[in-house]
Amino acid sequence: MKRILAITCALALCISSSVFASYEGLDVVFQNGAAEVQVEGGMLRGYIDDGVYTYKGVPYATAERFQEPQKVAPWEGIKNAQIYGDMCPQADMSAGAAEAINPHLFWPEAKDETKIQTLNVWTTDMDPEAKKPVMFWIHGGGFSSGASTEQIAYDGRNMALYGDVVVVSINHRLNVLGFLDLSAYGEEFAHSGNLGQMDIVAALQWVKDNIAQFGGDPENVTVFGQSGGGRKILMLMASPYAQGLFAKAICESCGRQSVTQEAAQAVAAKTLEKLGLDAESVAEIKTVDYDALADAANAAISEYNQETGDRYAWSPVVDGDFLPKDIWLEDSVSSDDCMDIPMIIGSVFAERTTNAFAYAFGAPSFLDEMTDEDVDALLTQKYGDKKDAVIAAFQEAYPEKPIVESAYVDLTAYRGIVLDVANRKAAMGGAPVYNYVFSYRIPTLGGWLPWHCSEIPFVFHNLEKVKLTYGVNEEELRLQDNIFGAWMAFAHTGDPNFDGIVVDWPAYTVEEGAAMIWDGDASLIGYHHDAGLMDVILGE
Repeated sequence: MKRILAITCALALCISSSVFASYEGLDVVFQNGAAEVQVEGGMLRGYIDDGVYTYKGVPYATAERFQEPQKVAPWEGIKNAQIYGDMCPQADMSAGAAEAINPHLFWPEAKDETKIQTLNVWTTDMDPEAKKPVMFWIHGGGFSSGASTEQIAYDGRNMALYGDVVVVSINHRLNVLGFLDLSAYGEEFAHSGNLGQMDIVAALQWVKDNIAQFGGDPENVTVFGQSGGGRKILMLMASPYAQGLFAKAICESCGRQSVTQEAAQAVAAKTLEKLGLDAESVAEIKTVDYDALADAANAAISEYNQETGDRYAWSPVVDGDFLPKDIWLEDSVSSDDCMDIPMIIGSVFAERTTNAFAYAFGAPSFLDEMTDEDVDALLTQKYGDKKDAVIAAFQEAYPEKPIVESAYVDLTAYRGIVLDVANRKAAMGGAPVYNYVFSYRIPTLGGWLPWHCSEIPFVFHNLEKVKLTYGVNEEELRLQDNIFGAWMAFAHTGDPNFDGIVVDWPAYTVEEGAAMIWDGDASLIGYHHDAGLMDVILGE
């Protein structure tokens, strides 16, 4: 906290100062002439944090409401880049006990919608000839919420410092601002249903044009994202507009989500109706107050779903142009779709079913204090007459895990989708795909089964930032080194294996189904390891 406050105070007091910002015990350099860099648009001034050059809130594009992103107009002088950019307007977030599970960094929403498109950069080398791999982070939150600042563990400093990479994270348009399809109302709205994705493409183009100035290699960009971020990556892989802008992809706990243009246009029509607008007055939607716009759009979605029985949610639109088809939902996969992009894709053992969530509602589940009778009662309640079959299949899938954990294994949230995507990617031929399950039991409060987002601090080498959640013991530090090392090796070479990895990680194939099971010192490779468990739990 002292460190954060010191840097914050420095920025507040010295934004236009040429005085060297020096604090006892801190190695923060913030002065004229230091951490200044020329990019397309003008000069930026960041700061140096213990050897890591840091730039925040850098504008990569600008856009009027429902218009495509454009290059930022050149600026005079030096633009300060020490503070994160404001995030896209979205539904309110509230803090509660769940903050102990996924600690957040709450940040202001943009009042000026033309300034949503910002990015952040961390690097240890500003030499244009350094050619370090670039890790391009896309935040979660579906297509409706989130930001580059959303979770404390998103901070890219340690990844840049320990991984010999350049890290980039972005803000982009979401929800009604990013995905309301007004294409039926004129050419100027042709891509309005995919503007959130077009912002990401614009950010990737900025990286291609500018990242060498930060020591990065524009030809070696790995896009990585979790949950909604992983979904966005799948859609980028399916879009010709993103072709050539990234070389590798990592999707963590991703779903699949796109909508037809017919459905998207129907929701847009209902939104206009609720705002009292029509085809003649559609231009007025550009100036409607955001809250009124969001309320109308959300009401339109609810009404559409009630009428159709659909489950429409903000998503990229299969429009035949930006997104010609959703290759992850088509009946067949063309052999040339994404075949040259190596991929890591995986999920978490107890995504939505973890006992950790009980803590957020005031009822911790102490797994280490449960008796055999307690466990039997829990499994009987959960699985009924399938209990014995589940136990047998679970022991086959995870032979080192205690039986009680079978009550929390989540096979419905992401595991099935991840496997289907992995199978499709493997069937394309070409570059390999690697599969994983993060199954490490966090020792907090008697043992928390890993939840949605719980692998993120390991990936970013940021366990030190979330000590309350993870406790941080020696085994966890070793697991962090392994997961982080695999992600960094993949960024450098396209192969997650490195000297010292806990166990060699083979590529996934449809026939063998290899998966890295990240489970601390007990990590191992499984081969279709949970196929029988899925049959028992998900079967009729």
